[in-house]
Amino acid sequence: MSLLTVFFLLVIGVCSFFTILLNRVTTKLSQLEINQNELEDQQKILLDLQQQTDTPEEELAATESAIESARQSLHAATTAYNAIIGQFPGKLIAVLFGFKPVTDGENNFIDSLE
Repeated sequence: MSLLTVFFLLVIGVCSFFTILLNRVTTKLSQLEINQNELEDQQKILLDLQQQTDTPEEELAATESAIESARQSLHAATTAYNAIIGQFPGKLIAVLFGFKPVTDGENNFIDSLE
């Protein structure tokens, strides 16, 4: 085999690798978009519930519920993000673009609200 043939085989292998990588990242991105759409639907429901309250106590309860829901959504999104950039294809993209995992230290302001 000539050196040129080996080079072209190597280029084809690298292209195949990045095609597979792109497919996996695209799949993960579509899953995140679906989760975002579900989150937007939940936010609309919470807004409707907040508008239906009559007393300050009910408004306070609705606000606390919305805050708790937002905390849970943030935790789920942070966990999903960290999982994606912690595994093979996502980790490669994260290294290339400088993405860092979100740590508890960056989200302490949420814990201080409890």
